[in-house]
Amino acid sequence: MYTKKKIQTLYKKNIILDVLVNNAGIASGSVLEMTSSKNLKKIFEVNFFSQIRLIQLLIRLLKKSKNSSIINLGSISGLIAERGTLAYGSSKAAFMFATKVMANELAAYKIRVNAIAPNTTKTKMLDKMEEGARNFLIGQSFLNRECFTYEVADLALYLASDKSTYLNGQIIRLDGGMKN
Repeated sequence: MYTKKKIQTLYKKNIILDVLVNNAGIASGSVLEMTSSKNLKKIFEVNFFSQIRLIQLLIRLLKKSKNSSIINLGSISGLIAERGTLAYGSSKAAFMFATKVMANELAAYKIRVNAIAPNTTKTKMLDKMEEGARNFLIGQSFLNRECFTYEVADLALYLASDKSTYLNGQIIRLDGGMKN
């Protein structure tokens, strides 16, 4: 997690920031009637607000670069409306929508903003997911498997590179070809 003190150090050292990858998230699965306001706020704080604040804190460093890139990690859950994904899916949908707004606003500074929306990804968070929900999402993929972290990293590396200088405001589905 970032601290304002660490960020101030970057400014004091006159750092130029070329790439920012936002990859924060906590999951929560419950239907509308069982989702408390407290839990909804907690999920949004991590999955949306904290990442927006980080971008705001680092924006001047990104503006110094000749071609910077912000890469936001969304989720396929923010694009498909499955039962039990109210908090997590809504927070990721909001972040992916914000990606498009930021791409529009920051293009004048030559800052590209894109998002990756992976399907279930082989992480510790996936291990905590209810088995039926996990199998359902994996079953929706034509490849019938979870995404691997190196596949997300490879796509992020591409988005950070000079090979993607015309990509901006995109939500790239890394879903193995989903039926939805």
